[in-house]
Amino acid sequence: MPKKKLGTAIIITVIVVPLILMFVFKPSFTAKGAVEKHFEYDDTLHYINQIEAGAFEAWVYEDRQEELYKTFLVKKEGFFYESNHSTYVEKKDDSALETISVIDFTDEKDAVTLLIVRSSDERINSIEAGRESNRKVKEVEEGDVVVFSWDESVPFDVMNAVAYDEQEEALFYYGFPEDEANLDASDVGWHQQ
Repeated sequence: MPKKKLGTAIIITVIVVPLILMFVFKPSFTAKGAVEKHFEYDDTLHYINQIEAGAFEAWVYEDRQEELYKTFLVKKEGFFYESNHSTYVEKKDDSALETISVIDFTDEKDAVTLLIVRSSDERINSIEAGRESNRKVKEVEEGDVVVFSWDESVPFDVMNAVAYDEQEEALFYYGFPEDEANLDASDVGWHQQ
């Protein structure tokens, strides 16, 4: 093969093939780009926060039309960002504690657990959550958003999240209602102690 044809073949292989692959697989060069693959951005989705959580970033949005909080996990793989996991939580504006996001996710190499809560009760002074060996306490005032994150899997039934008043009396706990016989996942939330 003549040198000119060989050079053209190499250029095509080095430049054109990667461009075709990028067009087909649409890799994201930014975390935000990876998140936006999940939805067509419109006025109903309102950005709340971006949280660094170990090997992951969590992007939290409020969907005003569907009345949901949506969280997208993003992880950098090589030169690109991927977002293969998302969750949603129904809004509960009328509760003393509103869960904005709760995620317990593990991939081949890393794990992350998030609990994001908004307090609307002036009696609540602090929230405590986590495994018995790794409890975290956050002070909170009415209207505050509190973020708990762990670089490990912490299922909600092990998380044992509790909200306390100034006298450290338990006011609310996160989990299933204690007095219910027939439970499903939608029953998980904050309940009076």
